[in-house]
Amino acid sequence: MQLTDTQKMEFIEHGGDICPICSDSSIEHDEPDFGDTSVSQDCQCSHCFAEWNNQYVLSAVKLLEPGKLNIKALSPLQEERYLSHGQACVICQYDNMDGSGLGLNCDEFLKVASKGKMAVSCPCCNASWNDQFELDDVIITNAGKYAPAEGDAA
Repeated sequence: MQLTDTQKMEFIEHGGDICPICSDSSIEHDEPDFGDTSVSQDCQCSHCFAEWNNQYVLSAVKLLEPGKLNIKALSPLQEERYLSHGQACVICQYDNMDGSGLGLNCDEFLKVASKGKMAVSCPCCNASWNDQFELDDVIITNAGKYAPAEGDAA
């Protein structure tokens, strides 16, 4: 079962806090999965047993602490570069690609309505920032008890 573009837009406008199939608010969220510039989270409805995947995209970065380099604000270039990959420190570009040190420290993904955020810090320069995400898509994986029966027209 697929949602129409209008249904997806309504779901996103409501912040993803209701079931996209039956509109019930008793939702269970699994642990999020992280990509380079995205977060996805499987969800289930306790009422109709529908299952879906919420997909968030990295939309902004907000500097919290300047760290050792004492940079007070991010330049547009720093923001653009980070938003394109999200894998290296927004200040010093530390990425631990050789695996010899610690990676970036990522805190819990916090969701509020159609937005999400995650605090991130760099072990190299001690800067910290928030990755900010926007709910971008919803993919139905199981329509639950409202799924069409076998042989019914979809």
